[in-house]
Amino acid sequence: MKSLGRVTTITSSGRLVARANWAPELGTRVVDREFRVIGTVAALLGPVDHPYVSIQPARVPGQTLLKLMGKDVYAK
Repeated sequence: MKSLGRVTTITSSGRLVARANWAPELGTRVVDREFRVIGTVAALLGPVDHPYVSIQPARVPGQTLLKLMGKDVYAK
């Protein structure tokens, strides 16, 4: 598990945006600190050294996106 970055935004289309420390590959699985799957990397935006990562959330029962705001996420 490698630290990906911190969630900064929830878009109107329901995706999460995180400011990343590095550029992961598209389709990379994203998890929280407890290894719960949050979603997958859908797009990379901005500069290559510190991109913004668009995350397509996995629809997990009981998971609310608002709880993820400001939280660190990890690539698995």
